Amino acid sequence: MHSRIFQITRKPLVEDDYVTESLFHDEIFNHVADAVSEETNREEDINWLIGFLKDKPCTFNPVEKSIIFHPGFKEAYFKSDFEKFKNLTANMTLEAFSTDGVESLDLYRIIKCINDKFSFYTIDDDYEVQTLDEFVRTVVKEDSKSKYFLGGTLEYHF
Repeated sequence: MHSRIFQITRKPLVEDDYVTESLFHDEIFNHVADAVSEETNREEDINWLIGFLKDKPCTFNPVEKSIIFHPGFKEAYFKSDFEKFKNLTANMTLEAFSTDGVESLDLYRIIKCINDKFSFYTIDDDYEVQTLDEFVRTVVKEDSKSKYFLGGTLEYHF
């Protein structure tokens, strides 16, 4: 399977500052991906991300490739996974809970609701790599003044 890593920063970037696959030649991402490549179409990747975020309170500026997350974004972003999480945990048995996540499909689904490790990733100004879920929880500020800029995109294979 293939997905994307999006460079999302607090300041606009020029193309020379875009993240490259060379950052991932060490152990930084080996727990998730077996390959990272910059051979991808940035415009298509950004459209994929923006399509993923549609129907959530955020504004994308296609000229400057920036996103503003409005109040209520986090709740809208996590609502579906939260509902899945509640349903899965309500029906979970002790046996399924005490089984290795690889063995228990329900436990795997619960973990995926909390932090999907096989979806989009972000890399920030400090080159910290995190899942999009982690980025939304820990970095995103929901106000009309906090602007985030999209830099380079990378493909990863898992």
